[in-house]
Amino acid sequence: FIDMLFKYREVLSDVSKHTGNSLIYLAEQKLEKSTEFEEKLRVIAEGYEHEAALESLDNVKESLNSAKEHIDEADEKYDSITVPGKPIITFHEGNKHLKDARKSLIDAHKNLREAYRLLLNGE
Repeated sequence: FIDMLFKYREVLSDVSKHTGNSLIYLAEQKLEKSTEFEEKLRVIAEGYEHEAALESLDNVKESLNSAKEHIDEADEKYDSITVPGKPIITFHEGNKHLKDARKSLIDAHKNLREAYRLLLNGE
């Protein structure tokens, strides 16, 4: 019975680690697309010397950098899930970092929409 519990803990640890790696992959994909869009809008805003849009894009850059940091921290947490150890606590800590990365990405998207609107309307 004890061996069965230990094996269950190992399986739980593996599932947590692989789930975390999947979440990291998805977060990195969203970050990459947002970064590409920011770069494209920045080229256009610089071409028009549109200060308000560039200011919005600077905020986007800060949010994307923050999201990248949180994603990297979450990745470190997920990679450190081991038995013996505290796999559930470590998984939770990784999830907290991904939640913070999500907030940063949402903020970046809000500023991307604002910059796009400013460029589109010529404000």
